[in-house]
Amino acid sequence: MNGRKHISLPLLLLGACLVFLVIAPLATVFVKALIINDHLDFSFAAAALSEPQNARMIRNSLLLGLAVVILSSLISIPLAYLFSRTQLGQHKIFDLLFLIPFMTPPLHRVHGVDSLHAETGTLLPDGPCLSEWDPPVLHIRGGWYWS
Repeated sequence: MNGRKHISLPLLLLGACLVFLVIAPLATVFVKALIINDHLDFSFAAAALSEPQNARMIRNSLLLGLAVVILSSLISIPLAYLFSRTQLGQHKIFDLLFLIPFMTPPLHRVHGVDSLHAETGTLLPDGPCLSEWDPPVLHIRGGWYWS
C-alpha cells in the first residue's frame, strides 16, 4: 500500500444514499425557506421564530424529543445488558416482539393513504358508495378498496 486508505464500495454507496435521500432534501427545504425572490432573506425566518406560539411549539418539540431519548435509553440499556448477558438473547421470539412496534405504524400509514387514493377512495368527489355494501377487494397496489 502507498499509505492511502481505500473506501469500500458498499460504504461509498451507503454514503451516497445518505446524501441523496436524507441530506439533500433537508438542505433543499432549508434553502427554500431562506431564499425568497432569489435573495437570501432571514426576515421571514426571524419573524416566524419570534412569534410566541412558534417559540412554544419549538420548545415543546425539543422537550418531547429529549423525553423520548431519555425514556428510550432507560428502557433499552437494561434490556441490552439483559439480552447480552443472559440466555434471553438466544430466543428469536423477542426479535419478533421488538420488531412489531416498529413495523406497525408504516403499515397503518400505507393502508390509510391507499384507502384515500384508491379507485373508489374517500378523496374522490363522490366517495365510496355505502348504499350497496360489498366486501372489500384487494387492490393491485396492495391496499383495500370497496368494489
